[in-house]
Amino acid sequence: MNRSPSRNPTILSLAAVVLFVMSSVALHAGQSTIETVFGRDCERLLIREINTADEEVLVAIYSITQKRIGATLTKAAQRGAKVHVKYDHGASKWKHMADLIADLQRRKVKCTPIRPLKPHAKMHHKFAVIDRKKVLTGSFNFSTTASLVNYENLVLLTDTDTAAQFIREFESMARAAPATNALRQRTQIPPSEIVGLHAGFITDAKLGSSMVAESDERAFDVALLLLRQRQKPRAKGQKIRVNYEELAKALGLTSMARVAYRRQITKTLRKLQDKYKLIKCEFEYAGPAHVDIVGKHYLPTAKHKVSVPSAYWDYGWSRKLSLKAKFLYLMCLYRAEKSVTTPWWSDTQKALGAEFGIHSWTVCTGLLELESMDLLEVERSSCFDANAVADNSIQRAAKVPNRYRLKRLRLEKEIAAGWTQLRKKHGDVPLQRARKLADLIDMAEKQPAVDALAKCIAKYGHKQVGQACAKVGKLRRDNPWRHVGYVVDVLKTEE
Repeated sequence: MNRSPSRNPTILSLAAVVLFVMSSVALHAGQSTIETVFGRDCERLLIREINTADEEVLVAIYSITQKRIGATLTKAAQRGAKVHVKYDHGASKWKHMADLIADLQRRKVKCTPIRPLKPHAKMHHKFAVIDRKKVLTGSFNFSTTASLVNYENLVLLTDTDTAAQFIREFESMARAAPATNALRQRTQIPPSEIVGLHAGFITDAKLGSSMVAESDERAFDVALLLLRQRQKPRAKGQKIRVNYEELAKALGLTSMARVAYRRQITKTLRKLQDKYKLIKCEFEYAGPAHVDIVGKHYLPTAKHKVSVPSAYWDYGWSRKLSLKAKFLYLMCLYRAEKSVTTPWWSDTQKALGAEFGIHSWTVCTGLLELESMDLLEVERSSCFDANAVADNSIQRAAKVPNRYRLKRLRLEKEIAAGWTQLRKKHGDVPLQRARKLADLIDMAEKQPAVDALAKCIAKYGHKQVGQACAKVGKLRRDNPWRHVGYVVDVLKTEE
């Protein structure tokens, strides 16, 4: 006889409780949602969610240049929501981003620059927290390039616990330190080892830039040497005594007869007096010249000063570099001193040309020469800031500026010691091959570049590395991909 199982009231009650708890958990879990979008939908999702904000919008973003996103943040603030944007201090040197940040601040949106404690580190977050319950995060920077060009993703997480974690991270990021931070102090040159120059010498179109345009290298060199001579001890009000023999040695004219180099130096001094209006000269037959500084944009002032290290002359760089590289070296010193992210600074080559009155191609080739001589470190940007492009055409977009940092001037024996170390590391023949290939991209004197190519030769073989260097070497000299890093990338893609 079959019996149906007994229905125990206790068991039924426990089952009911379990079902109630499970349904409650399921209901709570239903409140946590995830939405994922890609490409152009990233901007749409971001704007949609910011428009729903009633109380608060917290944004941590590396780069923000998209005006539509900026306008949406402004509208949220106008509705009464608390809007706070934290951004990378270094990235804010890009013109379009600086302009947008300034516009947000004018419209009462709180904006805070963030500089990580470690050198060269970035505030690379990309997230927003809406009303302490929604989080938007992913690869998406708030820029037109990210919206229209890149492969990007953005995830919307609706969950208060997750939002709380992002809020804690947001609040942990401190404001960037002022310009007088330890990094600036470490990069300063002792006053006894510098020669001061008025910044107007390189920004006035009638002075340094005119000398570059007319290839008047000797006038440029003598102008700087006179300032160095001026720092030597002399009686108050006494004019600079120009020793022809010393000046000829500094200019590399000692192979000439004494009469010949005196004639050349006198001609240059007269040009600095009559054409450039920088000095007044008194000449003695067969004796020294006496010079008085009169140029408005010649002697340095507290606000307009370029500090040139004595090593520029002592280590022979004033004779190794071309005129345009010398001018660009002074320009780099000036921009580094003005930069709040010193020793790093950033700007487009077109903007630099306009500011200093020289052609952008001169800027490009001068910077490349400094880099090839291992005097300049460059963080290249290959992305575009398409914010200024009305028709969304990437061909007309402005490239995000590179970042630059001058390196320490080195003695010839230090450079020779560096090559000796590389020779021991890679061997004589591989090093010679690497230098020859580095010359295809104008980097034969840059030891880190030659080292990288020597490693590539050991890994991929001389022929394959040579083909990659030849490919990269065919690019225009102002192309951001024309460097050893791209050679390595080409080799990796062909593995």
